[in-house]
Amino acid sequence: MRQMFWLFRILGLSLLLLHVIRAFNAPILGTLINPGIDACATDPEGWIKGPVISDAQEDAVSKVLTAQHNVTFLWGTYQPGQYFGVKSRTTPATVAVGLLWHGPEHGIADARSECRQEDRIKKYGWTQHDGRHYGRQVINDAAQNVNLVTEYVRLRSEEEGYWGARILVHPDRQATDGVVDREVATKGKKAQSKKSEGLSGKDQRAVFLYVAIDCDGAVSASNCLENGAEGLDILIDRRKRSGAAFIRGKTSDLGDFTLEVGVTSLTATVDIQRDISGSGADGAKDTSPDSPPALSITYWGGANVLLADLKARLVGEARPAPLKGNRQAQHNRGKSSVLPDEIPANSNVVVLRVASSGSFQIDARLRPRTPQEREKGGDDDDDEPGSEDVAEIESLLDRTTRRGLEEFKERFASVFPLSQHGYRGRNFTSEEIEAAEAAFSNLIGGVGFFHGRTPIRGQFEWEEGGSGGTRVLDSFPTSLFSAVPSRSFFPRGFLWDEGFHQLILHKWDSELTYDVFLHWLSNMHAHEKCQDLGWIPREIALGEQARRRIPAEFLPQDVAVANPPSFLLTLEDMLTLSGASADQCEVKDEDGRRSQISSMSRQSDFLEAIQDRLERWLLWLLSSQRGENLGSFRWRGRGDPKEKLMATTFASGLDDFPRASEPGPEERHVDLLCWIIKGCQILSQLAFERAAHSLGEAEKVQQKRGKKYATVAEELLGALDDLHWNETLGGYFDYGMHSEDGYIGETYPVRCGNPTSKTVTNVRVERSILMQWDDEGGEGETKICPPDFPTPLGMLSQEATLEYFRGPEIAAQHVPRRGYVTLFPLLLGLLPADSHRIRPLLDSLKDPAQLWSPYGIRSLSASDPFYHKENAPGDAPYWRGYVWINANYLILRSLWHLTRTVGPYQSEAKELYTRLRDALLRTILGQYQTTGYFWEQYSDVDGQGMRCHPFTGWTALVLNIMAEDF
Repeated sequence: MRQMFWLFRILGLSLLLLHVIRAFNAPILGTLINPGIDACATDPEGWIKGPVISDAQEDAVSKVLTAQHNVTFLWGTYQPGQYFGVKSRTTPATVAVGLLWHGPEHGIADARSECRQEDRIKKYGWTQHDGRHYGRQVINDAAQNVNLVTEYVRLRSEEEGYWGARILVHPDRQATDGVVDREVATKGKKAQSKKSEGLSGKDQRAVFLYVAIDCDGAVSASNCLENGAEGLDILIDRRKRSGAAFIRGKTSDLGDFTLEVGVTSLTATVDIQRDISGSGADGAKDTSPDSPPALSITYWGGANVLLADLKARLVGEARPAPLKGNRQAQHNRGKSSVLPDEIPANSNVVVLRVASSGSFQIDARLRPRTPQEREKGGDDDDDEPGSEDVAEIESLLDRTTRRGLEEFKERFASVFPLSQHGYRGRNFTSEEIEAAEAAFSNLIGGVGFFHGRTPIRGQFEWEEGGSGGTRVLDSFPTSLFSAVPSRSFFPRGFLWDEGFHQLILHKWDSELTYDVFLHWLSNMHAHEKCQDLGWIPREIALGEQARRRIPAEFLPQDVAVANPPSFLLTLEDMLTLSGASADQCEVKDEDGRRSQISSMSRQSDFLEAIQDRLERWLLWLLSSQRGENLGSFRWRGRGDPKEKLMATTFASGLDDFPRASEPGPEERHVDLLCWIIKGCQILSQLAFERAAHSLGEAEKVQQKRGKKYATVAEELLGALDDLHWNETLGGYFDYGMHSEDGYIGETYPVRCGNPTSKTVTNVRVERSILMQWDDEGGEGETKICPPDFPTPLGMLSQEATLEYFRGPEIAAQHVPRRGYVTLFPLLLGLLPADSHRIRPLLDSLKDPAQLWSPYGIRSLSASDPFYHKENAPGDAPYWRGYVWINANYLILRSLWHLTRTVGPYQSEAKELYTRLRDALLRTILGQYQTTGYFWEQYSDVDGQGMRCHPFTGWTALVLNIMAEDF
């Protein structure tokens, strides 16, 4: 007994000492919190003054984003929201080149342009893309009987040009599984002496290739042709009918340029006809269904045209084709249209329409226009493009696209050696490796460049102390260089998505990652009264094209709302890699294909450029998201629960994951605390990394910074256990005003009237009350209508039933919802490998009644009352059970590290890691082979892909999972 007494005495003193240590350290955390943020959050005007960057940081940025770097990334497929779009990284005016198309029996109003799910394209996406020099995309538009292959190649010298593009157009039936190429199409040439079944003029497929000098309406409504820019014009070969055209223009950033275009029929060797098959303006003879299909080329130019309005303008400018001859041609007149061959002065858009019933190829090259060419002018017959120009461009693209494809294949196998890996006891098949190439290529091919202003607003009105919720202001002009989660549904930058994107891309191209990182940080805002803090919008939609694809109510970004700092995971990965290979540097090949960081001084420049702004970001999180208790944090901006089953938490990224039933200031969110702890740990690692490469006073300063954040991280780890661990429930949970015995009920719509005023209103009545009223025959004490409208007029059967959450006893307590939120201490690697608190987390992962499914780890326990529940009629469950790849990747990563650390869970973690990895790969790769797409989420019931597609944001982490790169 005496031994037990002293044991408990020692244990009590230890716990007291621990609390004393935490209390002693608490002022360190307290000094980092700026309570003035509350006033700043309600004042949007103070956040729009300009980006947060000092002169020293600007100098560091210029050392990273050198002139050569900017030349390397000047051009790319930077219009991810378009099926194919090349764009210059210049502001405010950009030069954009892209395409639209439509198939037979369709017109320009049906043309494809923006990537949209409602187009129901059977399959499309990049099969190869290296982010700099080469990309190949296959588009199988079975619904309109069109197949396209688009290729982009960045040329290696000014003599060759800036870049080239090839567009192959084929009837759908020439495709095998949606894949077509030039060899398949040209086989038709040999068969043209025979009957060309189905390739008559009635089967016209049209492609519209556009060139635009565009400001996208992002900065001002004025014409982009200012400050040295000149309108576009066109030269086209009218006599030789070679299919050649030159489109010329000038901007202040690019100078004079020419887009050289060559069109070639791949089905038959025929003259180019400038009107659709039949009798056109050039007097072409009628063609019968047995004759070789002809090519039609027409054009149009427009002034003051926004790219966002281009399709609508084309619908207005297109003219019915001058068809003559057979009845079928006359029948199709309403479906066929040509452009008027007009181009006014000061045009900022030129569109070239190419149409044929057979296969054809469009080759294009953008090159600088020499002073001699400009001086000579373009009115001379000698300046007209001809067949020799077409042949030159075709030869150049034959050579460069072939080289680009070969180099991509070779490098992909080197960076991601999948041949050394496999799953389910076998090596990966060639089809699975091609799927990995497609996942990577669609991610890096989805990197876009955007420019404009971000609309921002103050704190939500319903929040305590909020007063600026309805005031929206446009912020400073800014640019963003970023990957996008989905070209079809989310073609813009999302803050917490991008951190996961870069976990893949930095292994391939560190400089691209640095560029993306610095662009996001350049969108940091500082309030004039809170200069030490930095806020970054959680979603950035710059430019008119992006804005029009978002409902107006979701466009403004609230300055009180945060987002997970997942970028720091990429930084941690980069710091770990640099520490493991400090003496190694990557060497670019002889073509200069990659411009990687090759010295410690260059790495130091990057870290210097980001360190201060990352600290501002973390300090903003510590201050603006702080909770009532020191060391607690809550996501701001939880939506109004009115008309919803549960208030949403968009800021967390886990939108409808069920939290406390009553939003309020007493809430504590475990995932947010984990992100902040991880952020402190990584900023400490960053400071010590810089200290290791500094001398004298600079070294001491960095060491002090590193120790400060390490201390705060340790303090917050204590808060994680104290505030969120529930020993009885066996897990880490949110905390707030909540009913543990709550239930999900239903309300029904009822119409009530006022006989005196003869007015009516609609109300919702809980099911139990309605049944009680019905049992009383409507004559009892139970009332279903409000006093002002006392008379029930009947149920509104046409309206949907609305579920609600009610709890008889609401109290401040832990919120017992098992799912991704409760796993964050494990996901972010915050728990020691021998912690007893890992046991219940692993148990929940393995339990089919909770989080385990044959297709991946569920986002919410299958036993939870909110599992697969809509949040409102038509608001499908999102993070309520379905499988998400970003969270599953983090789970795999944590298990991977447990398997490599001696401890009580090593063998168990290894078994679970193998089972989960196999399940995820079977799900993701299987769905890609079946549907042709990667998906936003996957069903935990049958593994089917769900929500938007193609989704090659964090779902592209399948590549890291295949390569076991954690």
